[in-house]
Amino acid sequence: MISTERFFHMLLAATFITATLAANVDQWLPPGEHARLVSTLLDREPLLLPAIPNWAVFTIGGAIILSAIATFIGLISFKRWSRTAAIPVTLVALAIKAVGGTGVTSGPSSFFLGITAICWGAAIAMTYCPPLSIRFKKTRRDS
Repeated sequence: MISTERFFHMLLAATFITATLAANVDQWLPPGEHARLVSTLLDREPLLLPAIPNWAVFTIGGAIILSAIATFIGLISFKRWSRTAAIPVTLVALAIKAVGGTGVTSGPSSFFLGITAICWGAAIAMTYCPPLSIRFKKTRRDS
């Protein structure tokens, strides 16, 4: 039987792998297909937000990505702060998705994004349930 810790690490690995696949699978679409889909959608749907300056996108996006990476590494290492950090990182990502306006993803990309969300949610939930929650509790060494 597989241990809880090993299963937790497998969920985190699946999160990373499926997110990477979701981000890159559209490159395997026929040439110009993604651009055609974006163009078609933008003709039908107006943008929800006004244009945001590139410096703001890169600054905010970079901060979120660095926070997510730090949280991910903390979860792998069972750092007590990481399960708490995972909640706001997830909420910020969801808020950005909610107000980010129109977006286009292919079927395969949506499939991998769905699996990513399921694995991430399951991993976060596991950090608050025994026996894994004990690994995230404060120890003498953490003080």
